[in-house]
Amino acid sequence: HAALEAAATDHSNWGTGEVWIARGEYRPSESDRDTSFVLSGSIRVHGGFCGDEATIWDRLPPEVPCVGGTHEYTTLHGDLEGNDPAPWEVELDATFDEIEQEIEWSGLVHRADNSRHVVQLEPTTDTGPPTILDNLRVVGGFSDAEGDAAGGGVVGMDVRAILRDLVLSDNIALTEGGCAYLNADEVVLEGVTFEWNRAVSGAGLSYVGSHWEVNDTTFAYNRTLPVPDEAGEVDSEGGGLRVLGAGHFTNCEWIENHAELGGGAFLERTGSSPFVIRRGGIRANTADGDGGGLYLSDVVHGSATPDDPVEVSVFHGLTFEQNVTLDGDGVRAYGS
Repeated sequence: HAALEAAATDHSNWGTGEVWIARGEYRPSESDRDTSFVLSGSIRVHGGFCGDEATIWDRLPPEVPCVGGTHEYTTLHGDLEGNDPAPWEVELDATFDEIEQEIEWSGLVHRADNSRHVVQLEPTTDTGPPTILDNLRVVGGFSDAEGDAAGGGVVGMDVRAILRDLVLSDNIALTEGGCAYLNADEVVLEGVTFEWNRAVSGAGLSYVGSHWEVNDTTFAYNRTLPVPDEAGEVDSEGGGLRVLGAGHFTNCEWIENHAELGGGAFLERTGSSPFVIRRGGIRANTADGDGGGLYLSDVVHGSATPDDPVEVSVFHGLTFEQNVTLDGDGVRAYGS
């Protein structure tokens, strides 16, 4: 295995093997916003080490300190100058300048130095093992480049990945996927927390794809950004989560997220595969339009055949409570 501290400092040499990283804070650059932790396809990155472990199973839980250590987590940090305020202390807003024909932002305090993408996942081959991120925090990304303003914390195209025991917090994107934007072939999320992230759509996570599984994952306090167009309209979808495709969710929670449509989650089916949500809760989310807790577009695309019948989306053992929208609906669902 690569040396723990050196592995995080010199991430250009991570390659495609396995990397262990000690607890602590690591930044992809001292001052270059366009530098990211770039993970090649099939690499396995594990954090949370004290330095005396023989296997990844020897790691202590975050609440148990390392001997002589002060950090609970391995944190990949996009705040290059270390001066961001807490996300709950800043209210972001936007107006449309009719003269300049552009959006003007307010409230982006101390974000001009932040990494545009803290972590970039490179494409994964069809036959190789998936990329693995395990036991890490990813915070402080700010994706604002023209034509590349998605996925402040994590961005990946054509990837196969397993994200496990992560905390993804306080990331911003000026289009979609405040914390993460994944256009993926196959993704598994296990024990991930998306919290206090912001974007125009999919403030916590924006996912495009039909083959993914989400277990024991929490989306909390994520908010979409109120971006008006020339007519003053606001179109933001999925405070906690926005999905175009399908997916299976088990034991997941959506708590106090906000959006124009789908405060907790905005789910749009784009093929024959359904959404399946089993157990968990959608609680205290809000929307300015439809679907305070959940907005579901379950319109089937394509034709059913005897060998490939169309399945309906399934929600079983799911608790909805205290979700609010101005239109009075905690849930809004459309089907075919």
